[in-house]
Amino acid sequence: VEKHIVVERMIKKGSLVRVSVISANEIFSKLMAERIVQNAKNMYVQIKTSTASTNVRRLENKADSLLVLLNAKSYQTAGSIIVDGNPGLRTSAVPAELNMRDKMVLQTLYAEIVKNLEISRTALMQQTPVIQVIDAPEFPLVRKTRSLALLTAIAIIAGLVLANVYLFIKFSLGKENA
Repeated sequence: VEKHIVVERMIKKGSLVRVSVISANEIFSKLMAERIVQNAKNMYVQIKTSTASTNVRRLENKADSLLVLLNAKSYQTAGSIIVDGNPGLRTSAVPAELNMRDKMVLQTLYAEIVKNLEISRTALMQQTPVIQVIDAPEFPLVRKTRSLALLTAIAIIAGLVLANVYLFIKFSLGKENA
């Protein structure tokens, strides 16, 4: 595996990274390189933003639950308001006043949570690193094969060396027998 997958930094302290996958199948090489890069990007972003993401999820859950409570309190307040102006029923206005106060508290809490949620989302966006692929693999990939001309030259040189060895041995043995 170490010969076939190479991940190296272009500059020792830089942030440019090269991923090379060497195999007989160029489709496999391309897909493997792309997946290695994608998994590394996802893991790096997750590590860098895990705390901020957790905070945003927690605030979203809190805002959702407060909104449900606020809606329920609004219906409860609307049901407890008395339209009748009979002075004998003045004591029944107390629950309506308590409901109004609770509703105002919930509105204030909800507004603060939504404000904090937006601040946390902004912080999350600022902490999220931007990773850009500079040079993606494209077909046809660079093949690591020897050219036909090079192989022909090697074969001719090897043939000449073998012919010289054969002729040397033939003439050396021929002179000894004579």
